[in-house]
Amino acid sequence: MQYDASYERNGDQLRLAYYLEPNIKRIAAGQKPVFVDPAKAGPQTVIPIIPRPAENAPPESGVVFPSNTTSFTIYRNRKMMGPFDLPVFKDPRETATQVALTPLTVTGDATVVAAVVGCIAAYLYAGSLNDAPAALAPSH
Repeated sequence: MQYDASYERNGDQLRLAYYLEPNIKRIAAGQKPVFVDPAKAGPQTVIPIIPRPAENAPPESGVVFPSNTTSFTIYRNRKMMGPFDLPVFKDPRETATQVALTPLTVTGDATVVAAVVGCIAAYLYAGSLNDAPAALAPSH
């Protein structure tokens, strides 16, 4: 299996290749497949991407990608193989960035909450001074 992967953080693309059958369980478990160097993967057969076939007339060969999904089905000699999922995994740099930013986010959230609570407390305190009985009000 060879395809162009795209990174969500910056849109960069990278050509990836792996052998499908030995990696089916890894992909199903949400793990990266064992990638191989596309240049060293050996001779490859290009399989055309085809529209979804009729149930009663499977195509000779091809790959079907249903719309809006990362799964695909392979047809080989009119036999259906799959569906399979393209590997989707987190970029380790994104995880590192999230871990690094978490303390800053928590601090920022706590600051905003403290400011809101402080404003409400000040409003309630000021309101309680206006409601004080005249005997407790300061005299001039």
